[in-house]
Amino acid sequence: GIRISDGVEKASIVNNTATDNHVGEFFVGTLVQSNLSNNVGYRSKNNGVGNASNTTVIPHFLSAVPTFASITATNSNRSVSISGVDATNITIAMTDLNNTNIVVNEQVYWEASAELN
Repeated sequence: GIRISDGVEKASIVNNTATDNHVGEFFVGTLVQSNLSNNVGYRSKNNGVGNASNTTVIPHFLSAVPTFASITATNSNRSVSISGVDATNITIAMTDLNNTNIVVNEQVYWEASAELN
């Protein structure tokens, strides 16, 4: 596996594969001005299409808290934004053009990334 301690600066962890490690493939602490991307066994990007309404929680399945997340409504009469992100989920806010919360699920596109560049 790969283990990176907290406070590492200017590291480049790119294009690695870590498998069959009984301790876990990756442990990444806090990186500063570093590049962490394209590592098999450490999911750093994901996206999807789903049904959502106001306050819907979407699991992102990343190995870390996303540093980037976006959401797009398929209905042009909707305002959609990210109201929260954590180690497991993205929470969205969705209203109509009159700022009324949307309570019926509608299709959205989402993406999230925990890559550092």
